Amino acid sequence: MTVLNTIRFSIFCTSIVFSLIVLGILANFTSITTADGFYYHSFALGIAVSIMTLLAVSASLIIDRLRSGAITSVIFVELAWTGLLWVLWIATAASISSLRIFTSCGFFNATVESNCRQYQAVQAFAYLTWLLLLGWFSTLLILSIISASKGDNNVWKASSTEYPFFAEFPSEKGLVGTSTYSSPAPQYNPGPQYGNQSYPSQPYQQPYPPVQGQQPYTPPPAGQQAYQYGQPQQSYGSPPPEQPYQYGQPQQQYGNTPQPYAPQQPYPQV
Repeated sequence: MTVLNTIRFSIFCTSIVFSLIVLGILANFTSITTADGFYYHSFALGIAVSIMTLLAVSASLIIDRLRSGAITSVIFVELAWTGLLWVLWIATAASISSLRIFTSCGFFNATVESNCRQYQAVQAFAYLTWLLLLGWFSTLLILSIISASKGDNNVWKASSTEYPFFAEFPSEKGLVGTSTYSSPAPQYNPGPQYGNQSYPSQPYQQPYPPVQGQQPYTPPPAGQQAYQYGQPQQSYGSPPPEQPYQYGQPQQQYGNTPQPYAPQQPYPQV
């Protein structure tokens, strides 16, 4: 159980105890007044609010124990009924205080003094129950708004007992915060393993077999320089590169014996 769940559980249990005290005192006052033929509406309101609190809070705690993610603990549902209850409790406390049945105690009659003390106690417990429910309502509302502002718009449909309010979520701007749930870093697997056999991760050193019809590569003989990248190669059976022609230089024809250059004889005159 997290700290927030502990606070929630303590507030709800205390509210149940205070509601029982208010219900008992107001029921006693109502029984006294009805014997005289009247009753106070403020007391009837307090009895109704106490019964509503007992039913709502007790049902929420019991269902949370029996089932995970129940509808009573959904955040927007819990905000609704706790908000209604604290409004009713402040109305009950203000209504009872406005009666001013006893302004101060110190009576010699034990019965009257007891009723005076009970009247003051019911006011105090009504205000305390209001403060407890208001405090939890405000805390839950503020935490939900903060989580929604971080980018998690599904916070309102989550359970108040299971939602990680203090974790950071990706925002709408694409900024990812640190989350409490982190996946482990991937580990390098040196090699696949099948059954009980494991294969080494070293590269395969055996040379590839030669292709059918292709001669395997043999290193050049001693004294001959091996081919290097960027070095021009002379293809076999092709003519040597042609030299640029210069005036007065005989031309060489491939396949024929080169003839010396002879100057042209002038034509004979008739």
